[in-house]
Amino acid sequence: MKNLRKGLKIAILTMAAVTFTTGFATTDVEAATSPKLSKTAATVMVGKTNTLKATLNGKAVTKVTWSTSNKAIATVSTKGVVSGKKAGTVSIKAKVSGKTLTCKVTVKNPVTVTAAPKLDKTALALKVGNTSTLKATVNGSTTSKVTWTTSNKSIATVTTNGIVKGLTAGNAKITAKVNGKAVNCTVTVTKTTSAIETTAKANMTTYKQFMNDVVKYTNEYRAKNGRKAVTMDNTLALVASYRSVEMAQKDVLSHTRPDGSKFYDLAKKYGVSYTFIGENIGAYQMSAKEVVDDWYNSAGHRANMLSANYTKIGIGVGVTSDGYYYWTQIFKG
Repeated sequence: MKNLRKGLKIAILTMAAVTFTTGFATTDVEAATSPKLSKTAATVMVGKTNTLKATLNGKAVTKVTWSTSNKAIATVSTKGVVSGKKAGTVSIKAKVSGKTLTCKVTVKNPVTVTAAPKLDKTALALKVGNTSTLKATVNGSTTSKVTWTTSNKSIATVTTNGIVKGLTAGNAKITAKVNGKAVNCTVTVTKTTSAIETTAKANMTTYKQFMNDVVKYTNEYRAKNGRKAVTMDNTLALVASYRSVEMAQKDVLSHTRPDGSKFYDLAKKYGVSYTFIGENIGAYQMSAKEVVDDWYNSAGHRANMLSANYTKIGIGVGVTSDGYYYWTQIFKG
């Protein structure tokens, strides 16, 4: 009986030990949880990628079956790499251990940051009547999608191809606009200097003494006749010099210019304003005294010299190819 009880006791102790051990094993093993995706919603740009990852109990899962609801919008590789194809929305699915996980992926077009346009010139000098072409580039590439405008159509115009033309002397701003962004070029238009004008300006220096002497002798005659003195006007002197040069070049003495216009038309071109204006011309006199005396001794020329309507005078001297002088007096009041 004692032996039986001892065996039972052992048996009970043994069962207790088994029960204890079984209980310890149960608490040591964590129950499996559901798989997860690293993202349930994601955004990817067209041409770019975004990687999704599947995990189970916090550890990466490699046995995943990936699929996409629309390959035209986004594809997914066997490693969960999502590639954006075109703008839209797709469902990327990951099948792990018989469970399907879903990530909503939005594919967007990349945001294009358009650089401001650039012009090949930011400043442009033009002569009246001349043209020059401006070129616009964006990110170093020539673009034809440009809207061209001018701030002053009377000074400079611009075509749809960027061709700028100078019309009158002055400044204008040419603007090139691309994708709402603008860039400017400042255009300075100046008068065209002809060969005659260049010579006329040079003669104003070369024959300055002749010019001063003509004014001197003219004022002596005016004083003798009770008239106030006239004073030299530089713009009138340029017009008078121009007249003398153009006559000397053709060796023709005439109040009608080579182009058929008159001296006062030339004066207007140079911005001369007047109420009264007159011209005396002469040829082949070899000194200022000689030409002034000749004018004074001619009734029509003397009337111009002594007119009370005049307060300003311009003198011009031109020289023929064989050395003879052409003289011009222009009066204004």
